[in-house]
Amino acid sequence: MPADRYNSRRRTVRQIGLLCLAVGIVLRITLALRAGLGYDEVFVMGVGLDEILDAPRAALFDVPARRSNAVTPLWWWLQAIPTLALGEVSRTALRLIPLALGLATLGLSAIIAARRLGRPAALGVITFAALSDILAFSNARGEYAESLLVAASLPALLLVGARRGQALRGLLWLTILMTHAGKGALIVAGLLMAEAIFLALRRPPRPVRQLAVTTAWLLPALLWLLAAQVLVFGGGPVQTDAGPHDSVFDALRAVTVGYGQVKAHMIATRFDALLPFLDGAIWPLSAIATIPLLAGVVAVMVTALRHRVRGRRRCLAVALLPAILLGALLVIGRGQTGARFHLMVLPPAWIVAAIGLPVLLRTGRGVRVGLLLLWLAHVAIAFSWTSWTARQLGPTWTAALALVVVITLAVSVCIRPVDRRRPAALLSAGLLVPLLLLAGPVRWAPAARFEPMVEQPTPARPEPLLARIDLARSGAADYPAAHGRTMHLSLSHYYLTSEPAVSARAARRAVTHAEREAQLHPASSTAWFYVGLARQAAGEPVERIRAAWQRASEIEPTPGLRKRLAELDD
Repeated sequence: MPADRYNSRRRTVRQIGLLCLAVGIVLRITLALRAGLGYDEVFVMGVGLDEILDAPRAALFDVPARRSNAVTPLWWWLQAIPTLALGEVSRTALRLIPLALGLATLGLSAIIAARRLGRPAALGVITFAALSDILAFSNARGEYAESLLVAASLPALLLVGARRGQALRGLLWLTILMTHAGKGALIVAGLLMAEAIFLALRRPPRPVRQLAVTTAWLLPALLWLLAAQVLVFGGGPVQTDAGPHDSVFDALRAVTVGYGQVKAHMIATRFDALLPFLDGAIWPLSAIATIPLLAGVVAVMVTALRHRVRGRRRCLAVALLPAILLGALLVIGRGQTGARFHLMVLPPAWIVAAIGLPVLLRTGRGVRVGLLLLWLAHVAIAFSWTSWTARQLGPTWTAALALVVVITLAVSVCIRPVDRRRPAALLSAGLLVPLLLLAGPVRWAPAARFEPMVEQPTPARPEPLLARIDLARSGAADYPAAHGRTMHLSLSHYYLTSEPAVSARAARRAVTHAEREAQLHPASSTAWFYVGLARQAAGEPVERIRAAWQRASEIEPTPGLRKRLAELDD
């Protein structure tokens, strides 16, 4: 290849990579600022971190084992750092670590992928990771340990079969398992399987000793589980987020093989599990990436069947295939509707697709045209749902959208000969910006306490977010508004209502959060109303209770407030 052409290609790869990284960074920061307060950010993380603020030693075993279904504690330890530093539970403190991990994942993966796979394949990995709206949304919410799981698993996958760095890989495996014992065990099992396959494929075969060194790093996680069994579960059954359990190993079983029972509301049909890849209004970037992702994986499978597997990249791709297939069977086969659960499958799929796509680019024109038409059809359908829950598509909109995509691609092809420094890929990537602004998490995140998914209606959630979005895009209702709940007000309400009799500790916490809310929003009548409620529950002097309710009445007088003030006077 001539030097000028080689350098031009390197510049193009670098430009596209930087563009994707920039879009990914902007997307994560935007979502961290816009996303509404998550339910579990308050009632799992918020409550647990309050306990850690009261007694920092609780972070070692008690809070991780009792307050979530992760079982292992690393996510809690990381999230406790900004909370302890700021001295209070807040949305800002909860989102600093996920956002930092999301940005670090992109940078670290770009470096490792470039060294391990070469620039073209590394570009594919970074493009998939940076533009994954599922990962970006997880990086914007404080309750999702997937931020740390992906930050460790993506580099660990890229390092499968490496000649050196067993200690680094072992540390990454330990991080995965200590972050979430359930999902972590499944991810580590996939990594172990991939390492074994890579060792078997390479000629001459690699020694098994390096795999043993990596696996030995998992010992601290086992020791922590044994210690939790003695210190937390030794006194009898423990109530966790996944239900009551007699032992730490029973809790681990519940969040792996028994997840469909303990979290039945997260299970729907196999079709509903495909929501992130088929509904462009919910996860637009994931829907757009579906065909390239599948095409790259299939290309690796076909190549492996037709040719002898040689070379580091092909061995790595083939080694990761079983993890992808088994993970997809696990997540999609049982109808898992939480999109973040696909992050157990997507990182290995990104790597395999990034290795396989260059193979497709070297195939005949007919194959490439066929894939382009398939991609256009998929994108048109994905953005044409009028109701996912009712399985309704809008055919007119489908045809119109397909026409727009075809015209856009035709224009990009026409521009390319005029200015070869602006390849079609750069212009096509620029089309992602309107999609980020018009659809997907950027739009629905302010209204989301959970991500949009198929849910059974409950008294607490009579109309799940996905159903409300369906009504909006079919024209039957307005788009869901931002829910407007705040961390401190939600926690104060929780402590005042979660138990029939408010304990002294709960009342004290309710006062702390209500007064902090009033400090942050002094013109909020609701905040001052809760200050009065919390002070009353804590048994504070009547004058302090009256002062809070009088302030609330001055801001927004209501019959209820007047009645409560009159009762105080009596």
